[in-house]
Amino acid sequence: MSAQILALPVAPTPVSDVREVVSQGLLHIHFQPIVHMAEGRVFGHEALIRPQSPSPWTTPDTLFAAARQCGWTIELELECLRLALQAWARSAERGWLFVNLSAQALVQ
Repeated sequence: MSAQILALPVAPTPVSDVREVVSQGLLHIHFQPIVHMAEGRVFGHEALIRPQSPSPWTTPDTLFAAARQCGWTIELELECLRLALQAWARSAERGWLFVNLSAQALVQ
C-alpha cells in the first residue's frame, strides 16, 4: 500500500504589525449617515475605519490599542484620515464629512 500526501491549503499568515495592515491595504472606510431627525434627511456622514482580514484585529478599538502599544497611533490616525478623504472624493455622497481625530493628530 502506498502512502498518499495530501496538500492542505495554507491559510494566510495573520498580519502582526499595525504598519503591515496599513501597507497591505487592509483598512476599509465606511460612511455612516448622520440623520437630522426633525427634518428626516441625511445631514452628513461619519467616516469609520474597519480592518479587513487577514488583519489580526477585527475592530477599530483593537487596532488602535495595538497602534498605541507600538507608538504608532498618530500615524494610523493620519492614514485613516487620508483614506477617508480619498474615499469621500471618489464617492457619490455629498455634504458634510465627519472624521474623528485626536488633538495630537490634528496638530500634525
